Amino acid sequence: MDAGCGNGYLCRSLAKKGAKVVGVDISKRFIEIARQKEREDPLGIQYYVGSLCDLNMFEDETFDAVVSNLTLMDVLDLEKAINELYRVLKKNGKLVFSMHPCFASPPVHGWVKVPEDSERKEDWIYFKVDRYFDRCVVVWRFYDSPPLYSFHRPLSDYVKALIENGFVITDFEESVPSKKYYRDFGNEYDRISWFLVIGAKKT
Repeated sequence: MDAGCGNGYLCRSLAKKGAKVVGVDISKRFIEIARQKEREDPLGIQYYVGSLCDLNMFEDETFDAVVSNLTLMDVLDLEKAINELYRVLKKNGKLVFSMHPCFASPPVHGWVKVPEDSERKEDWIYFKVDRYFDRCVVVWRFYDSPPLYSFHRPLSDYVKALIENGFVITDFEESVPSKKYYRDFGNEYDRISWFLVIGAKKT
């Protein structure tokens, strides 16, 4: 299962590698897009509209693996979502999810630049982080698109939610972009970790 599948990008990638895939997302529009792409290029993917906090369309121990890309940080009730993912996994099933780590804790975060209005990467002095332990809403804005919302939590919230629901953490990776990514998007991504990937197993 792709938990928080969006328009199905990761579902399609996994299906092309031979996996039998189910995608779930709370956005009806995203699922409409995913189903349309499935009709255009059938890969046997099933899509459902639903919350990760209530996966009642699936029985216990349905899936061998669950992947979730940049989604759990957008879920209000993290504990309930982790509990549901545990429930639908088979024994020894794997959960792999990615998230932004701890560098978006409002109201104090972002690059300090000298001069302040410079977009030259050479003028980006350091990234400021404060109020790390404040659990709060993060608002993301991209150009003229509507705002997106996620939830800042200390990293320990995720680790404790996994452990308390019976998961064993098997991997913990702060991903580093490729050299091509550096060339295309600049060097800020080799200075702090923007993405964290955690692997866990149902015991």
